[in-house]
Formats: sequence, structure tokens, C-alpha cells
Amino acid sequence: MALLGIRTGLRIAEIPGLRWRNVDPIARQLNVTQAVYRGTVNTLKNKGSRRLLSSPRPVVQALPLLRPETGHGTDETLVFRSRKGTPTGIPTSSTVI
Repeated sequence: MALLGIRTGLRIAEIPGLRWRNVDPIARQLNVTQAVYRGTVNTLKNKGSRRLLSSPRPVVQALPLLRPETGHGTDETLVFRSRKGTPTGIPTSSTVI
């Protein structure tokens, strides 16, 4: 998650909203269309927030390592998810003790 945020500039809520359908390793692009807010995946509110990003080589090389084996996920599967398949969030200042 940190590599993706640092190398692409994605917002903190957009990273856990990525699904495998949004990742194109051949074209090295990420299609940003969703974000996670309070554990729920939602489409981005503004059309300007939805965008196609170039993905740096280190990100393209790292993401496939996270992809589930055949039969354990689809293009609808979240890239970053809990073991139950639910969105995994990045702690906010209100959740940090």
C-alpha cells in the first residue's frame, strides 16, 4: 500500500478501493474509480477524481504478487482486502491510539 501511494500519488482512501479490474499491468495503468470510507467501497464523487494513472515499474512488478491464485478471486476482488474479502482500511488519526 505504501509503495502504491508513494509511487502513484493515490489518496489514502483510493488505495484500498482498487479492484483487479482497475489494474492493467501490460499497459502499466491504474484506473481509479473507487475509494473506501469507513469500511465501505464507494465510487468517487467527482468526475475529476476518476482518472487513469500511469503505473511505475516497481508497482507493476509488486501488484501481481498480491493477486489471489486462480479460483480464489476475480476482477471484482479488491487488491487490498482482509482475509474475509472485505476492504482493508488505512488507520486514520481518529483510530490510532
